[in-house]
Amino acid sequence: MAEETDLLYSPDILTVQQLINILFGKVNRAFIRKEMTQKSAFPLYTINDFVDLFLSWGLQASALKIAGDKINKIDIPVMMLTQNEKNETQFVLVYKIINAEIHYFSPFSGDAVSPIEAFIKSYQGIVLAVQPKAGAIQQISIPNDEESMDIKRYTQNGIRLYENFLTLEQCDALIAYTEQKEAFKRSKVDIDEYTLSQESIARTSFTAFLAKSQEHTFYYIYEQVSSLLNVPLEYIENLQCVRYYEGQEFKAHFDSGTTNHRVHTLLIYLNDNFVGGETFFPELNYRVIPVKGTALYFKNRDEYTNIIRQSLHAGLPVIDGVKYTCNVWIKDRSVTNKQHKEKTTIPSLSQP
Repeated sequence: MAEETDLLYSPDILTVQQLINILFGKVNRAFIRKEMTQKSAFPLYTINDFVDLFLSWGLQASALKIAGDKINKIDIPVMMLTQNEKNETQFVLVYKIINAEIHYFSPFSGDAVSPIEAFIKSYQGIVLAVQPKAGAIQQISIPNDEESMDIKRYTQNGIRLYENFLTLEQCDALIAYTEQKEAFKRSKVDIDEYTLSQESIARTSFTAFLAKSQEHTFYYIYEQVSSLLNVPLEYIENLQCVRYYEGQEFKAHFDSGTTNHRVHTLLIYLNDNFVGGETFFPELNYRVIPVKGTALYFKNRDEYTNIIRQSLHAGLPVIDGVKYTCNVWIKDRSVTNKQHKEKTTIPSLSQP
């Protein structure tokens, strides 16, 4: 598993890994990550940096300006520069165009399908065409590398869903209680161990804490988690309910960081009458659609206490409606610190 100092988050790495996998049918994720992080351009690659990178691997690569009404005639796969509604630019990997629809991978939200007309609205007119050729270095496509094996192990043992973890009535009661108590406050994050929790554009939701000592009504949740994961009750943090209005999100982050010892996360979906708001794991290209009463479990640290790279996840923006969740965090020791301060680590492009 990855060491904490190696947890550099770069969407471009994920896009290139997907590209190589499509071109060759296999990919050496560890080699690509090492190559890209060691380049002077890292973590922000320009179009020319990408071209130089692919050429150094013996691939055919060229940057092209192509009008939106012509993109259905280009050879794929290609990387295309796009801009979202928040004016953030990103390269997406287009791997199929069929029946006037574009199938693509975004490192921020995973696989998606969009009508060409809708896609063109975000397309910035720049295409990076990459094709294999004789002489391409073999290292980029040697399968079963350490990172790929980590993904396989994590998918099998580190993440799972528990349907009907809470009843529909229990979910409704939890939402009603937090709203009636007007407990929601603007969510905060920890930047590092020396900085107090603060508001961030990376997390735009609202949070309500439910202390064990004060809210015995919901003590059954603690007992259920303790039994399910076979952990002592005192290892479980106070429940944290989160509310997302339309457009609100939580960008890619790790629940465990240098400021806490969260080994496990159990994310309970309290409603599903909204659009968007999926939980996305960039390193796995795995997106979870919320279902009311279902709990999503994933592991944050390995047996050596290292943060697991594959636990990186995001709460995608809510498109319509209001989303409610309940976070249950389990540490590797008794919870003795005050529970008013959140301990969530936001990785930047250059900071673990």
